[in-house]
Amino acid sequence: MKTGSKQKVFNILRSMKIGDEFTGYGLADRLWNEYGGFRYPATCLRYMREYRELYGVDIDCIDNDKSLYKVVE
Repeated sequence: MKTGSKQKVFNILRSMKIGDEFTGYGLADRLWNEYGGFRYPATCLRYMREYRELYGVDIDCIDNDKSLYKVVE
C-alpha cells in the first residue's frame, strides 16, 4: 500500500519525544532523508497542525521569527 506524504510526516511527528524541537525545514529535510519525498516546509507545518488537532498532541511554537516548534506533551 502506498503511503502519502501526510502520513509520512505524521510518522515523523509520532517518532518525536517530549522536548524535541523542529522547524518546517527540519520536517521537510527528515521527510526527504527518511522517505525520499519532497514537500515544502509550509506544507509540512500544515500537516503538523492537522496532526496536532487529530491526535491531541501538544506542539507549541516557541519562536515565531524562526518558526521553531517544540513537542510539549
